[in-house]
Amino acid sequence: MATRWLKRLSSLSIKLPDDKQRILDEFVALTGYNRKHTIRVLGRHETKPRSDRRHTARYGAQVREALVVLWEASDRLCLRRLKP
Repeated sequence: MATRWLKRLSSLSIKLPDDKQRILDEFVALTGYNRKHTIRVLGRHETKPRSDRRHTARYGAQVREALVVLWEASDRLCLRRLKP
């Protein structure tokens, strides 16, 4: 509902602070929300739902085996210890 309201507001020109207060009062009366909650709802940006992406393998099986051998030879050194 807030997104439809925001689309409607975007077409209006809000020039004076009194206009913002009037619009906020109207939204509070319409929804029954607390005034502070209404400010948060109207000020929030829409977020897109995260897609469930699967990451593909970067290396082939042979490269991965070689990396595992190097990792085992270094006594399983982690990235933090490799930094200078």
